[in-house]
Amino acid sequence: MEDKQILSQDEVSALLSAVDEGDLDLKPTDESTPDEETIPSKPYRKHDFTTPGRISRDHYRVMSLLHKLFARTLSSPLSSLLRSLVEVECETIDQLAFGDFIMSLSAPSCLCKLAMNPLPGTVIMEISPELVFPVIEKLLGGQGEQGPRRRMTDIEKVIMKQMIDLVTQNLGSVWKKTKEDIEFVLEEIEREPDYVQVVAPTETVMIVVLSVKFGRISGLISICFPVVTIERALAEVSFDELQSSTSASGIDRDEEYQPKIQQRLDHTQMVLRAVLPTSRLTVRELMQLEVGRILELDVRVETIGNQTQILDPIIIEVGEKPRFLARLGKFGKHQAVKIIGLTEDEDA
Repeated sequence: MEDKQILSQDEVSALLSAVDEGDLDLKPTDESTPDEETIPSKPYRKHDFTTPGRISRDHYRVMSLLHKLFARTLSSPLSSLLRSLVEVECETIDQLAFGDFIMSLSAPSCLCKLAMNPLPGTVIMEISPELVFPVIEKLLGGQGEQGPRRRMTDIEKVIMKQMIDLVTQNLGSVWKKTKEDIEFVLEEIEREPDYVQVVAPTETVMIVVLSVKFGRISGLISICFPVVTIERALAEVSFDELQSSTSASGIDRDEEYQPKIQQRLDHTQMVLRAVLPTSRLTVRELMQLEVGRILELDVRVETIGNQTQILDPIIIEVGEKPRFLARLGKFGKHQAVKIIGLTEDEDA
């Protein structure tokens, strides 16, 4: 048995006296202090609930491939609708919280609520104000100039529906590669972001941003897909299957055909004409035209010595369309023109 030490009465009194006077350190010894390294780690980790969860890498690649194809297929019908060469490119694809997407929207803007039948939920498509009013002017037969930012009128919403229907039709054609019965249907056109709260602010959404350019106009089309809406469709197709189908349809053959197309274009002949600026005649003057009559043109000239020089720039037409402004002169023994700028005709 172990020997037990019993304190005498004098030792007990001395110990209590030392405690009262503060001479005795009651802290545990190093041997009795638990090692911090032996303390088990906490059975939890920090999580920011405002940060959206990440979708799988394969789903992201499918989204990227789908909307690159969408951008390519959209360029041609938009060019026909606006009667101008339209360039569409898929700029970015990202995911974030729906509340952050709403905060990034312009106000006022053109916001389209789209049903993605037969999948549940609503897709939001924004057409930026920089694009809306030039498109409306082009659809009405104008040049497509950028105007002041303002709210669309009800009549302008009806006009914009032509472009929106075209975009949703092509978007549905592309998404049919994931699920054959997918169809995008326009539900409503809103002008304020507050009216498109389709999911909770913390819900994860995929944002596809397309750039659209025609003439001097450039703007963005942003499409917001709730992840809960599209994940079922994305799960039905793999990236490899989609890539094979799109390659068969010709999306990935640019590198193969581009040199051949460029070679043919390099040898294509175009007709160029140098013409004087237009002049105007009244109907009376036109009816009085006859052989030998001199017409006074609306062109400024300057006479230096025995030479007369045209001051106004002449117009260079390429394929019967005005393209450049030029000065008339001579090069050696030949008449020549010197390009000094571009015409302002955006449809050229």
